[in-house]
Amino acid sequence: MKKLFKLLTLIAFAAGLAWLLRDQLVPGPTAPTSHPPPFRTPPERPHPAAVPPAPAADDLTRVNGIGPVYAGKLAAAGITTFRDLAGADADRVAAQAGLPRDRVADWIGKAADLA
Repeated sequence: MKKLFKLLTLIAFAAGLAWLLRDQLVPGPTAPTSHPPPFRTPPERPHPAAVPPAPAADDLTRVNGIGPVYAGKLAAAGITTFRDLAGADADRVAAQAGLPRDRVADWIGKAADLA
């Protein structure tokens, strides 16, 4: 029994010593020296001059009564600027965006002041 206890103590000591010296025994990670594989390279983007600039959209939430949800519905209907809203037909916008016609007509008048 004493021999078994001595053997287990020796094994535990060796394991503890290996645990303490693990940084010196096992080399750490090294910095990559090669380029990433081709499937990890980002796709080529077109030259900035080749991409037409997107028209600037106005913040339609500045119109009293239009919140982020209604602005999203108007954008889905193709209205992103005050000028678009001011020149739009209330019936057409109400049908496309699924909004009440009276509310859209009110927004059209308010957008004309901001355009």
